[in-house]
Amino acid sequence: MTTASTNTVIAHTSDATFQAWVQEVYTNLVTNCGLTQTTDTGQMAVPCASSRPGTSTAAGYYVFKFNDTLQSTSPIFIKLEFGTGTSASNPQMWITIGSGSNGSGTINGTAGTRVACGSGALLLSTVTNYVSRYCYNTTQGFLGMVFKIGGISTSNDTVFGFFVFRSVNSAGNATADSVMLLTNSSSASGTSSAGNMQVISYNLSAAYLNSNPIAVSTGWGYVPFGSTGTLEGTAGQIFPVFQWAGSSSVPGYGVTNALALCLQSEINIGSTVTVTVLGSVSLTYVNVASGVAVTGLTNVSYAITAINVLMLWQ
Repeated sequence: MTTASTNTVIAHTSDATFQAWVQEVYTNLVTNCGLTQTTDTGQMAVPCASSRPGTSTAAGYYVFKFNDTLQSTSPIFIKLEFGTGTSASNPQMWITIGSGSNGSGTINGTAGTRVACGSGALLLSTVTNYVSRYCYNTTQGFLGMVFKIGGISTSNDTVFGFFVFRSVNSAGNATADSVMLLTNSSSASGTSSAGNMQVISYNLSAAYLNSNPIAVSTGWGYVPFGSTGTLEGTAGQIFPVFQWAGSSSVPGYGVTNALALCLQSEINIGSTVTVTVLGSVSLTYVNVASGVAVTGLTNVSYAITAINVLMLWQ
């Protein structure tokens, strides 16, 4: 199974509620979607038994790795830390990606920057069910998570989320060149910003943190690519998302098929579509709203009320 979804409450008011949401994340990523947990020492128990920590503090971590065919040549390791945000009642999760682990919880090799996965906004409700979606696809080299859509003070934003995906070629096939991490934060503080892309280049053995990954805009998604004309059509317009896929010596941008953009007025949140973004293979995507992993979407002069992200959903 490569996808999983839940529709449950989210609270962060006690040890028990903290343990519940941590275990929900772990179960869906590992048990339901097939992501591999490493043998690093110092990881939290499964199921989670850690106490809820104080503000802006992590209680512990899990370390995961991809298990696709490119892992042996271009390894992806992911450390997720779980704790409390800037308010005692707010959950928070931090993510670090890299090409290795030291076996005791430190991401090493070519490593990215530790960043928060959420904005730190207050929860709307601790008794309402909110949808979360998880996808791990080894063929496409993609890991995505949007946690509790609509669970914070901004409508349809997620409590936290992230996307990790390999570079792809013009046919849409995953390559060993680089891996991208998209979140809404460039630091561990959880402050929202203009859509941040971290990149690990295996060719250059370098890591990049770029809060402005597309020179002509303020974020990683630009609709529709700097034109000042009027959008045409009314049914299901799909827009590509950029990737960083440099050569062995020259960085460069391309288009990924792990994600796409759409207009909420045309594709409802939670609805799926099957489209061909790159190459000749159609993939299924789900509208996961404008959650915290996807800020920085730019509409310039257009009267678009909501630009949403289509996450790979197969």
